[in-house]
Amino acid sequence: MTGAVPEFEIVVRGGHPDFLDIPWATPLAEWDDARLVPMAHGISRHVVRVVRHDRRVYAIKETAEGAAEAEHRALRALWDVPLPVVEPVGLVHTRPAGGAARLITRYLDFSLPYWYVIGREAPTPADVLLDAAVVLLVRLHLAGVFWGDCSPSNILFRRDAGAMMAYLVDAETTEIRPSIGDALRAHDVEIAHENLVGGALHHAGTTGSGRCGELVTVSPTLVRRPLDPPRAPLLLPCVRRRARRLRRGGDG
Repeated sequence: MTGAVPEFEIVVRGGHPDFLDIPWATPLAEWDDARLVPMAHGISRHVVRVVRHDRRVYAIKETAEGAAEAEHRALRALWDVPLPVVEPVGLVHTRPAGGAARLITRYLDFSLPYWYVIGREAPTPADVLLDAAVVLLVRLHLAGVFWGDCSPSNILFRRDAGAMMAYLVDAETTEIRPSIGDALRAHDVEIAHENLVGGALHHAGTTGSGRCGELVTVSPTLVRRPLDPPRAPLLLPCVRRRARRLRRGGDG
């Protein structure tokens, strides 16, 4: 006996395709569609597929319905500020409610995750990527946004007029408030420190370099020196200094 085919409700912002010809009845992990394209993206806990539609590229993430709705609302709010985030395009709900949902975002043209930028866009010193990530974090804080998961996997980098820009691509943990206090801001910086160092150490381990000095700049006196796990916490003061400098508008 064949089970009933799930029904879907698709909500898409104007100016984008209706996506009605996408095989929504099939789980993303099983997709074998002609529209799939191999594009670089960050590591995700969820299944993510990238499709080409009407000469544009979109990322589709499968997650729980409530999580997809919350992230879509957050991305729309950040996009409308505007802040440097990927464009939220739409939501696909399974009917009856309670199943998985799909979040559709516009793939950021000419962007790459940090492990593609490192070693592939020479020269791209690690402090350039760190500065771009901190600029993004500070802009979010100034807008009253607690990120909660600033990490290499949740950032895409793109050169804009010669400068490296960082863009938020995952808003699952964001909290949007009128403003955020020093304690919450410090907590976000500590999360960023842990995730950025962890990402650098993971990259060094998987590439077999055995060194992170080329990946993370911890301070002017430690540039390009080995960064082993016991010394990784030295990055936190560096991130804090960069954040304070950027909040002051770059003076000092």
